[in-house]
Amino acid sequence: MLQVDLLLCSASPRRAALLRKLGVPFRVCPVNVPETPLPGEIPWNTAWMLQALSGRTHRVHTAVALGGRGFLRIVTCTTEAEMRQYNARAISDSVASDEPMDKAGAYSIQDRALQPVRWIRGLYSNVVGLPLAPTARLLRHGNVMVSADVRQRAAVEEA
Repeated sequence: MLQVDLLLCSASPRRAALLRKLGVPFRVCPVNVPETPLPGEIPWNTAWMLQALSGRTHRVHTAVALGGRGFLRIVTCTTEAEMRQYNARAISDSVASDEPMDKAGAYSIQDRALQPVRWIRGLYSNVVGLPLAPTARLLRHGNVMVSADVRQRAAVEEA
């Protein structure tokens, strides 16, 4: 196996925690991408996003890339998530708790108070922020050692 300098180009603590589960050393190197609305776009806020998702099914898409000298591999993962129906009080309580802040879609599947997701079809870890099984396969393909225990857990998640 090769000695690599693996970078997590995200400031997400959830992605970092998931990547740690793979047992590979990495550095966090966030990319500064402005998230301000473009001219003509309607800016969303957390309460609006939670209301828009309530009682609906949506797709969570994640892409993971591994690159080095002369190669670039990308894997993508899509998970369907059906949100449970929640009322205005549940939304305002969630927003007041700061739980949905800094999260894509304005929710966390792990949020025990709101419990926003009724069911998923796909990988739980993808909804959290980093699909473990596809990421482990990608790393192994790039000759990065991933612990056997993690490979087994990732295979169970995919089943």
